[in-house]
Amino acid sequence: MRPTSRARARRRRVLESVPLEEIGVIQGHRIQGLAERALFLVDGQLAVLCTGLEYRLALHLLRAGSDHPVREQRLRAALSLNRRSLGKLVTTLRRKLFVPLGLEIVTIPRYGYLLLEREERETATPSWGSVPPASDSEG
Repeated sequence: MRPTSRARARRRRVLESVPLEEIGVIQGHRIQGLAERALFLVDGQLAVLCTGLEYRLALHLLRAGSDHPVREQRLRAALSLNRRSLGKLVTTLRRKLFVPLGLEIVTIPRYGYLLLEREERETATPSWGSVPPASDSEG
């Protein structure tokens, strides 16, 4: 059975090269985007699939960088969202994209959001870890 012309066209589209948009280098990671698929490619190896809204929000934050906060009203207008929906979207995006990159979306009350590099926290031994266990006999 021969493939239909529709199946051939679909296969041809899959085989065509996909133009990736260069987002930039952030925290040492090269970020590329594909708006048609709402996909971010990190270092040419890790693909992060987003919803269309997540992708657009991430672009706003990534393009603003860590130097400029993005006003909440501007984001809500650009994405046609209310405050609560935007907050949920930011929460989802934090876990999906920014935590693996070592970035953090900081909420600035009554203003908007700021993208910051996360500080690496050293794992310190707890103070109680070096204390010898108490003896059973008390004297």
